[in-house]
Amino acid sequence: MNQDAKPQPLQGLRVIEMAAIGPVPHLGTLLSNLGAEVTVLSKPAPGRYDFLHSHYAQGKRHIAVDLKSAAGVEKVVDLLPSAEVLIEGLRPGVMERLGLGPEVCLAANPALIYARVTGYGQHGPLATRAGHDINYIAHSGALHAFRRGAEQPVPPLNVVGDFAGGSMHGAISILAALYGLKAGLPVAQVLDIAMVDGAAALLTMSDNFATVLGPEALDPLANAPFYAVYECAEPGEYIAVGAVEPQFFNELLRATGIEFPAASQNDQSRWPELQQKLAEVFRSKSRSAWAEIGRTTDSCISAVLSLAESTNDAQMQSRLDKQRRFGPVGGALHPTLYHE
Repeated sequence: MNQDAKPQPLQGLRVIEMAAIGPVPHLGTLLSNLGAEVTVLSKPAPGRYDFLHSHYAQGKRHIAVDLKSAAGVEKVVDLLPSAEVLIEGLRPGVMERLGLGPEVCLAANPALIYARVTGYGQHGPLATRAGHDINYIAHSGALHAFRRGAEQPVPPLNVVGDFAGGSMHGAISILAALYGLKAGLPVAQVLDIAMVDGAAALLTMSDNFATVLGPEALDPLANAPFYAVYECAEPGEYIAVGAVEPQFFNELLRATGIEFPAASQNDQSRWPELQQKLAEVFRSKSRSAWAEIGRTTDSCISAVLSLAESTNDAQMQSRLDKQRRFGPVGGALHPTLYHE
């Protein structure tokens, strides 16, 4: 199905994306996939981490600009009156030193939304310090949460800081600003989108658990044996269990044949016993066998698929076939845009 033939909600929106890594190209792709016309201003000699040949490059216009030259800066300024949004991800102060700070850009286009996506934000003790996703989620408290008990935290790739905290919050902020501007509201046009802020906002449920269960209680989504990953009969193959609610926990017990009092599900003193029982039973069958049990019951059992396996999975294919534009990873549009 060709999604380009469908009406797109951001059709006609013109976006300038200052070439960068991490959340900025992903943010540009989100807007592009929703119909925006995105122009990437890249270095004349891109580095190895630039995304000129990835899924994040597809569907965009690319212009090489030497921002260290007066002619290059002038070229950018000349593009501004025809754009509604500019996205940049350089360290605070760099755009100003280049002569492309908010004052200059808003003078060229008073209706421009100037979105700044950085790790620590535009102010604060660490604002100008170097860092990446792992550093930002470390400061936000998110990285500390990605562990079981007293184990060492495991970085969740660069999904939480760069993408959930940065580009997704960035997209929401930009669309909100555009709406407010159109409605004549006194909205901010220079957006300070910090990955530390976005990552911290994602911890709301963990904070709720701490409030309800008490600060000393273990977060069930990080420590409960009924919300965990287990190895199957094949070494290196895993299944995931997410039987949080009592009715699903009961289904899990039935599916695994484990004898355990359902009323003790949230008794944390009994979690080690339950975890041992689950680990033993899941090692008794193959991943495919457990996946079939998960498909046919409400036990909340799922195979842990690789990215390649996921793109060939029946459920994922049924979704991606409706959404795919350019590729299996970066090309999916938001599913709520589509109708049967």
